[in-house]
Formats: sequence, C-alpha cells, structure tokens
Amino acid sequence: MLLALDAGERLSRDGIRLLADIAESLPDSVRIRIAIADYTSEQQREVAFLETVNAVAVRRLDGLTVTEVAEWLEGVSLDPGLANAVQRVTGGYALHVGDLVGHLQAGGEIEDMPLSQQFAKRTREGWDALDLEVVACARRLAAFHDSLPRDATIAFLDLDDARWGAIEDALWRARVFSVYVDGRRWFHEQRRRFVYDSILGVDERDRAASEAVPALYRLIVDAHVLDREPELATIAADAISLQNADEQLAGVLAMDSGEIALVASLIELVEGPSSPAVFADVLLRYARRVFDAPGDLIDALDRAKQRNSIAVVVRGDAAAVVPYFRTGLVLVVVAGRASAELGRLPVQRAASAAWQVQLQPRIEPFDRAQYGLGTATAGGLGEIALELRKQRDSGIVVVGQPDLGENLLIRAEYGERPLYAAVTFKTASDRDAAEQRLKDADGELFGERFEVHDVFAHPTSVVPARRLIRAAERLTDVALRQSGSPTLRLRGRLDAEARLQRKAAAIAFARAHLTFREQLAASIEKPIGYAYSEEDDLFLELEIIGGRTGVHRIELPAGLNLHDPYAMFRLAVLADLAPDEYVGHYRLHVGYGHETDTADPAIELFELLQNRSAIYNASQPQLVLPRQEEPLRNLLATAAKRTYDDAVAMGSAIEVGDEKAKVEPRVHYVTILFDPPDPSLAPGWFSKMHVVECDSPDGQEQLHLRIIDQEAHSGEQATALAFTPTGVAELFGLSSEPTLLARRMSDMHMGVARILGHEERHITFERPD
Repeated sequence: MLLALDAGERLSRDGIRLLADIAESLPDSVRIRIAIADYTSEQQREVAFLETVNAVAVRRLDGLTVTEVAEWLEGVSLDPGLANAVQRVTGGYALHVGDLVGHLQAGGEIEDMPLSQQFAKRTREGWDALDLEVVACARRLAAFHDSLPRDATIAFLDLDDARWGAIEDALWRARVFSVYVDGRRWFHEQRRRFVYDSILGVDERDRAASEAVPALYRLIVDAHVLDREPELATIAADAISLQNADEQLAGVLAMDSGEIALVASLIELVEGPSSPAVFADVLLRYARRVFDAPGDLIDALDRAKQRNSIAVVVRGDAAAVVPYFRTGLVLVVVAGRASAELGRLPVQRAASAAWQVQLQPRIEPFDRAQYGLGTATAGGLGEIALELRKQRDSGIVVVGQPDLGENLLIRAEYGERPLYAAVTFKTASDRDAAEQRLKDADGELFGERFEVHDVFAHPTSVVPARRLIRAAERLTDVALRQSGSPTLRLRGRLDAEARLQRKAAAIAFARAHLTFREQLAASIEKPIGYAYSEEDDLFLELEIIGGRTGVHRIELPAGLNLHDPYAMFRLAVLADLAPDEYVGHYRLHVGYGHETDTADPAIELFELLQNRSAIYNASQPQLVLPRQEEPLRNLLATAAKRTYDDAVAMGSAIEVGDEKAKVEPRVHYVTILFDPPDPSLAPGWFSKMHVVECDSPDGQEQLHLRIIDQEAHSGEQATALAFTPTGVAELFGLSSEPTLLARRMSDMHMGVARILGHEERHITFERPD
C-alpha cells in the first residue's frame, strides 16, 4: 500500500514528527510518500530533521533537463529548439513546464507566460523574511535576466566578497535565489519576474534598469558577451531616466521592426572611413533579404531618419544612407532588438569580420585584396583583380598591357549574406596553396554558417564569347554582324509575353548547353526568369536572377515613379522576389512602340551573353594561335564541329528566326597567309584570309587548312598573293568551284575568330622571334 501526501510543508512541526514516528513502525507492505516544499528557512529545517530519521529516505527533485524538455515539446508538435528557453523560464519544474507548454500550444509566447500565483505567493513569503540590506541588493539585481559574473556583481553592488557571500546565502535560504545559471545561484525566472514586475514599483524599476544598463553594457563590450545584447535592449526599454537623458537611445527604442532591420543592416554594411555610406537601394534590398524586414521599408527609412540615427542624402535619382550613432550603447541596443525581434544578431562590419576570421588566414601570403558584401560576377571580379595590380604611384603613370599576374576570385556566403573577394599573389604557388586551403573554409562565425561557394584561379583561358551567335548563324544561314549589335529581323511582330517567352527559352538553352565556366563568364550560372508589365505606352521588363524561371506578368500601381532613388527596390517588391532572388537588370520603354520591334529576342539575348563574356575575356590572357599547321587545324576543326552541334541542338530546342535552314554538315577550307615578321620592310603588304565553305560529300563536318608563310627581305618589294575562287579550288584540288567568303585585314583575326567563336581582340598569332 502506498499513501501519497502533497503539500507536506503545510503540516505543523508536531505533524512532521508524528509522521517520522509512524515511519519507524510501518510494516514492510506499507509506504508513505510526502512532498515538502522548502522555500522558507523553517521548511528547510523540517526537511533537515527528516533526513536524520533512519526510516526516512529524502529524495531531492531536480528540474527536467533541456533534453527532457525538448522531448516534451517535440511530443506535442512544438519546436524542440525552444527547450533552452522553456527550461530556463520554468526552472525545469514539471508543473511549470506543463503550464508553459499549454500556453505555447494556445499560441502564446514564452515572454508573456502567465505567472504562477502559487509561485508568487511563496516568493512573497520568502521576500518578506529578508532584512533590508538583502532586499536592497535583490531589488537592484532583479533588473538583470541572468546573473553577472561574481566580480562584476560585487562591483555593481559595491560590496566586498564576504558581504556578497552572506547576502547570496540569505537569498538562497529564502528561495528567492533557487536555480543555478552558469554555475552561479540566481533567481528562478518566475520569481525574478514577480519581484521585478509586482514587488518593485514604477520608479524602482526605472532606477534598477537605469543602473543595470551601463553595467551590462560594460560586460558586453569588455567580455564580448554578445548573446546578452537582447537582454540589454529589454532592460533599456524600462530605463526611463536614461531615455530622457539620451534622445537617440529613446529613438531606437521607439523604432518598429522595419526601422530596426534597416539600421541593423547599416551596422553590417558600413565599413568605416573606407565605406562610410550605403546606397539606399542596396540597403533596402539587404534589409529585406538578410533581416526579412517587414512592412513598407521606404517609409521606415524616412521614420528612422526622423529619429536622428541615420542621415539620408538624395541627389537626383540616387540616395545614400549614413549611420549616425552617438554612443556604442545605441548601437548595442539596435543589435539586441534585431536579435530579439528579427532573429538575427547584426555583425558589425560583417564583410571584414568574415574576411579576417575565415578567409585571410587561409590565403596568406598574398599581395592585395578587395572584398565586400554583395553578389559579384566572375567577369567583375576579374576586373577588380586587374585594378588591384595597377601601380598607383604619384607622378606620370603609363599603363600598357594589364598585368594579369596570379589571382584568386572568391564567392562565399556568411549567414545568407553574399560575400566576394579578389586577391592578388606574388607567385602561382602561393595562389594554388591558398586555393587548396579554401576548400576547407566552411565553418561558423558568431553562430552563423560560413561557406565558400566558388574559388577561381585567375587568369584562365578565354571562352568563345560568340559561341551562341555563331550557332544561330549556322542555324538560320544569316551572317550576323561581326562587330556592333548582331540583329536578326523577324517577318512579323511578337507581343510582349511571346518575346519574353522566347528569351526565357533561349536562356534555358544557354544554361543547359554551355560549360560551367562559360556560364560564369556570361553570368548565367544561376536560374534566370523574367517579369514584365505592359500598360498603354509603358513596357517594363525585369531580369530576375537566383530562383524562378519562365515569365510572369506584374501590375504596376498608379503613379509609380521608376526614376526615384528607390526604383530598384520598388521593382523587387512588385516582383515579389524571394530572399535568394534579385533583379539583374531592367528595361523600361515609355512612349515607345515596342510592339513594332521585329528584332529576334533570342538573338538579343545571345548578344547580351556575348557582351558579358567579352568583359570576362578582357581580364584573361589572349588566345595564342600556333603557326604550325596541325595544332591550328585541330583547333579550327573542333570549333567548326562545335558550331555544327550547337546549331543542331539550338534548332531542336528553341525558335530562332522565322525560318530555320536545314543544318547540313560542311567541309571548311581555310587558307591563311601570314604577314612578314617586320611589315615595315614590305611597303604596301597586306594579308588575306580565305574561308571556303561547301557541302561535305560524306556528310561529316571537316576542315582543310593551308598556311602560307611569306617572308619579306630588306630592300625588296613584297608581292601580295591573291586567290580567286578558282585558285582556291585548284589549291585544294576541288573538282567544282566552291562558294568563297573572303576577308581582308591586318592579321586575319576576324575570320579565324569567327570560326573559333571569339572576338578578334581576344586572339593573337604566334610570331617568329
């Protein structure tokens, strides 16, 4: 038989002793279990007495562990990640955990957990038994959510070590302190809340909070205890005296979540004197992406400006935002509010933090580096690397060929923040060693994930920028212009959606067909889609990078001004961009009859990719073509075969032009006549390149190459060789006259570049010594 009794602390002293006597005479088949709370010193004495009775076994009940609380939460379909907070607030007492779980299931928050009246009653009983000095210390400490380190507590209360020890013991005996936090005795959270919210009056809370704020701020700054910044922000909200003395502190405490997200973004983006301001569009998009900022952020930016924490400078259609924090306390309060309300603690100078902790130690020794937050293209990073290599000495500087050197281009991500870096090295071995070390760079920084996505050794070889244009020429039998904008006119007009559908299909084909390095060069390594609006005489087209594909229509609100400083952000909101998406570029036609445009949109898309690839190629070494016949033949034959395969694939995947020619294999005949090594010795000399194309009798794509090397001698007049179509046919032993395409230029670049899919400025021929 088990007889279980609750609330044994209500028994009189004689009742407790009677139970002790009964325990010693009970038969083996009978047990008595009694629960006794020991909040007061008298109750604690009774428990101590029972421990001396041989027939009594005392079991002290500890609270549930974090693991047990997590299992409880998971069992009722709540987030087990809340276990730490639940265990701390309840002390792990099962009764209080159950109450809080029910509160959470009803949609409540941990912060507004209802106070247990039984807990409050017992706390009041213990509190009333304390002497005045102990009460005074408890009043001041109740503002802190967690205990301070012992030395900081003694300094805050202006006590010596022995006196604090006596006061701490008194608070523990009264059960005002009843749990351990970081190994130190402290308030159970419900008791602390009862003391702070119910026992202290308004003026006492103001006084306690106003004293606690500077003490906690010093701890955060001196010991880098960043996880207590949210606590500081909460305490500062009660420090009315401090707010009355600091208008800016009162301003950041009055901000809504949208304003806090913007100011927190400034903390991360601004890099000090080297980068003291941020473009408003960049700030708005960053706050929305990284901090998931709610509400109308343009309006929030204006409100934050009125609170004198930031300055906004507008010039025409651009605006810059500058932070203006008078004290470090204001900055920490902003960080604390962002952490508590937006779930992310802002990292001051986030790019520098990631660079100094995660990247720089892995790439040393290096020469120069430039880094920052944001999405960078491979071509853009290559240009940055070239700029870093330029000498910036005073005086006259002559810049010839760019010093490509040995560089690394890096794209990484830190807690959903895109990060880039371009780094120059003295030697290739230093660069290669750094590249190898960066493969293990993934890790954590201030509790957030850091990972390296792409590392490119720079420079690399050029990519065939005209590859898709060349395939379109082969497919349509239309020779598009070699320089300038390639065009292909359609017989009829396409409406806006049909045009964009055609571009979307072209970009999907390009992403599927090009190599990864070609995708990087053309900036299409991420999925790309389009959004558009068409109303009366206005047509808007958005390129959306990062997630969606295809085409969808959006509606523009009346009176939308796309020329204001926040235009790009307004477009991002209208397109309902996901956090990992951004607007690559947009085109706006006003008062323009875009419906009359018969240019093929697929060719326009290929032109855009060609231009991006050309920028990428500009920061790479030139492609050097050998004079030897066999290597050059293989190079040109491979390019000709690739063009054929590209044209066949393009014809089966997308629409290009009104009518497609049948893609037949061809035999390519190329004759190259080289210049003399020194053209000055041969006045009037010119070179010719003849490209002869005709149908292949055996159905295979083939190439025949003939190099004619001319040498001029000093004092002699060189004779230019010219080939007629018949002459070329005879040269190659053809039985019938083929079609001839001739080009005349200084170094035959245009014709060879056309076959290779390159632009002529990106290739060169080997020259004799």
